[in-house]
Amino acid sequence: MKYTREIKQILAREFNAPSEDFVKYFGKQVHSGPFTQNVREKFTGITKNALSQYINEKINERLKFAMSEEPAEVIVDKNDGQENTEIAKEANDITTTEEEIEGYYIVKSILHSTVDPKRIVMRDKKNYCGILLDNNNRKPICRLHFNTRQKYLELFADEDRKAEKTPINELNDIYNYSENLIATVNSYEKELIK
Repeated sequence: MKYTREIKQILAREFNAPSEDFVKYFGKQVHSGPFTQNVREKFTGITKNALSQYINEKINERLKFAMSEEPAEVIVDKNDGQENTEIAKEANDITTTEEEIEGYYIVKSILHSTVDPKRIVMRDKKNYCGILLDNNNRKPICRLHFNTRQKYLELFADEDRKAEKTPINELNDIYNYSENLIATVNSYEKELIK
C-alpha cells in the first residue's frame, strides 16, 4: 500500500506538471527528430493534453458502461420471490431519482476494487434506496435517504449491523465514508470464509 500510494502521488505530480524525463519518455516514442528544448516545450503541452484526454475518455467509458447496465438491478423487494399485492401496489408509488442512481454509482465506484461491481445491487423502497451485496436483504451495504430536504447516508459498519444515519450535504460526501463501506463489504466476505 505504501508503494501504491507513492506511485499515485508521482502520477498526480506528472499529470499536473510533467517532468522533463516524463515528457521525453513519451515524446521520443512518437517524434523521430532530435529532442531539442523547443520540441520538449511543445511536447510538454501535448503530453499534458494527451493525459487529460486519456483520463476523460476512461471516465466517460466507465460512465457509459455504468449507465447502460440493465435496469434490472433496480429491484423492488417481493418478499423472497412470493408475490404480494401490497408490495406490488407500493412499487407503483416508488420513484427512483437521478440522485439515488448517482449515489448508487458512487458506492459502486468506491467498492469496485473490493468486490465485483456486478454483486452490488440497488433496491429502491418508498422511504429509502437500499444498496445491497449479492441482492441479499441480509447484506445491506448502505441506504440512501434522499427523499427529504436533509440527505442521509445510512451505514451498517458495526458487527451487529446496527444502522447509523449520517447527514450529508451533497452526493460527493459519500466518498468520505469509503472506509465504512469497504469495511461493511469485507465483513460479509469474511462471513463467507467461515
